[in-house]
Order: sequence, then C-alpha cells, then structure tokens
Amino acid sequence: KEAAFIYSVMGKTQKSADILTILAQKDQKNQKTYLRQAADFYMLDKSEASAKKIYLSLLEKADRQEAAELATKLLEIARNSQNPQEIKKAEDLILNKGYEPGTTRIMIARAEELFNKKNYQAAFELALKANGRD
Repeated sequence: KEAAFIYSVMGKTQKSADILTILAQKDQKNQKTYLRQAADFYMLDKSEASAKKIYLSLLEKADRQEAAELATKLLEIARNSQNPQEIKKAEDLILNKGYEPGTTRIMIARAEELFNKKNYQAAFELALKANGRD
C-alpha cells in the first residue's frame, strides 16, 4: 500500500495502478477501493483500456450512486476515444439506467444536436422531456 502511494506521489501512476490491482487480489475486504483507485490511476496514465475493464467489473456490483459515477467515467473514456459507437454505447448505458446528472446532460446535448440540424419539433420535445426530470 505504501509503495502505491509513493509511486503516485512520484507521478508514476502506471506503477501505482499495477500495485493497487495486486493489492485488490490479495485483500478482498478492500478490493473495491483498491480497484477504483487503480482504475483512476490508469485513467491518469492514459491506459484507458485497463481503466475501462476495471470500471466495467465494478459496475456489476455497484450501488446506484457508485454506478452513476462509474458510468460517467466510462463515458469519459468513450469520448476520449472519439469513437461514435463507443460514445453512444456509454450514453445509452447512462440513459437506460437513468443515472443523474448524466441523463439530463445527454438529453440536453442531443436536443441541441437536433436543434442545430433544424429538427425543431424533436429538439423541443426532447428539451421538454429533459426539463421535466427530477
């Protein structure tokens, strides 16, 4: 645990993430915490494939609040990839589960896209739907 901290202070996020991943395998009680920290370090290190794999595994057992945070991280990875299919997949995950504030933000962004394409009726309807969310 100390080695992971020292590596993180030194800016060696990949090493820190690797050590946290090993710790997660050995310490079942704190596994989720170690994996979450490892994934965050992988993100900092631009090792997004490793981060995505961990976030997806954590998503399966997460409570609603944590799942919303993890889904947001997955959306960030998808946007960084600039792959429209990955972005849509991550957005759909957030929309289908109704995670906030992501759902409302995605709906507003999609309404803006429709408006810019001069599809005013659909943009208006989606904006109303987004505005009516709790």
